[in-house]
Amino acid sequence: MEFKKPEIEVAVENGDLELVKKLAVGQDIVELDRMHRLLEWAVIYGQKDIAQYLLDGGVDINTVYIDTNVLEAAAGREDDEMIRFLLERGIEIMCTADDRNPASRALANNRLENFKLMLEKEKEILSPEEYDRLIEYYKDCVMSYGYATGIMEFLGVNPNTEKGKAPTKEDRKNLVSYLKTGIQSAARDAAKTYADEEIYIFSIQADDVMSYVTVYVNTEESFKAAMEEDDENPEEDKFYYRYCEDEWDIVEDNKGYFKQAVDYVKKENLYVDDALEWDYMILDALRQIRKEGYMETLFKNPVILTIYMHDHCDGEELIEAFGQINNESVSKEYAEHIEDFF
Repeated sequence: MEFKKPEIEVAVENGDLELVKKLAVGQDIVELDRMHRLLEWAVIYGQKDIAQYLLDGGVDINTVYIDTNVLEAAAGREDDEMIRFLLERGIEIMCTADDRNPASRALANNRLENFKLMLEKEKEILSPEEYDRLIEYYKDCVMSYGYATGIMEFLGVNPNTEKGKAPTKEDRKNLVSYLKTGIQSAARDAAKTYADEEIYIFSIQADDVMSYVTVYVNTEESFKAAMEEDDENPEEDKFYYRYCEDEWDIVEDNKGYFKQAVDYVKKENLYVDDALEWDYMILDALRQIRKEGYMETLFKNPVILTIYMHDHCDGEELIEAFGQINNESVSKEYAEHIEDFF
């Protein structure tokens, strides 16, 4: 059965403020936003009046949807109107050297003016050293995209210069070792953080230039809560909540789990034309962890392992990778329902 968007989400998408107000009568607007991510949709579709209504109604402008606030979505739009509106309303800027930074979305969507605006604002927040590091990060990123020529020129990047060297066999061996150590450290800390819950899955994601690695985690308790909060089609959306990283938590990296891997890539000036190569290094690390039974030393119940590589591969490649690090029963379920979350 085809997934049907809730009426209030469709109203936001269409900019129908009066219908949104009607559907919100007698309900807690903050709770509605939590369930349907209304502010995020309003920003994505450029519905400033609805965003204004939600914020005036008490929705927190700095609400984190998945792993960042709505400024990131605004930065991907064609104009800067929504960015300036959110900044005027006091939204916080995540000045991180990763995809949470709104400048990253502007870069990915090739929005030069938005990219310049965000860096201008971030320069006012960061120290000179921090800002210089951020610029270096974006110089690396823009080379991996290749198409954002205006941003390349703004950053002073020459697309004809050498991008870096391809990883050797020894480089891959070292990176797999560093990734393995980082994943194990993150899993250990997650076991402590979620000691009162049952973790059932971990997913690992690297960006296109291996400048950061993210660990996603979900618990049976959070999965059941998401199902209970789905007023529309909980059973139909079961595998979306089960396997979609966008609905999970992120393991906070306060210890630099993957610093060795990231620093090694930079030090050796490594570059890959296809980011899927980084994912396969993560896969090798997860295969070793699975073979050694490391997760079984931390958790009483079986734990699923996967890689958030959706942007780098097709469904068949994702199923193939998943099957290499999970048992036959789980892999079959994953393959049968991949269209629900991929």
